[in-house]
Amino acid sequence: MCTPENAYINRCSGYLQSLCKTCSAVSAKEWRAQNGDRIRETTAAYYKKNRAKIRERRRRARFRREYGLTMEQLEAKREEQGRLCAICRIAEPTCIDHCHTTGKVRDLLCSQCNTAIGMLKDDPCFLRAAADYIEKHRDVPVDGGDVQEFVPANERRVPFGERG
Repeated sequence: MCTPENAYINRCSGYLQSLCKTCSAVSAKEWRAQNGDRIRETTAAYYKKNRAKIRERRRRARFRREYGLTMEQLEAKREEQGRLCAICRIAEPTCIDHCHTTGKVRDLLCSQCNTAIGMLKDDPCFLRAAADYIEKHRDVPVDGGDVQEFVPANERRVPFGERG
């Protein structure tokens, strides 16, 4: 059992604890077993009351863990890109593009562009081949009508006030 030699100083409070670490762990386990319903009720009430705060904390932790980014760094990246996807320059970015081998963050992309490069396995050869293919077939008439003129994506942008 616990003796004065087994006492230790709690790192958080800085006070000498009357129980040794082993007895303290056993005591805590017994208390949790006896008060399981109370713990569940208290936890559920806390989550219900603080749902938005918990969601934001988890979101921040996920970005930090998966990409090594703080929310401030992410917002700075978004501003640096003008709040537009790094590829199409049309949509607002919703995805953090990163190298799946090194984990290094590249840029922010809209979900369509992120999906497109993912489907092409992030391989520049496939991307170039896809671009060549599109350019080769872009002068095909649409619905039996006139040939559509190709307009690059960055020139197709519609000003915000004119969107329908």
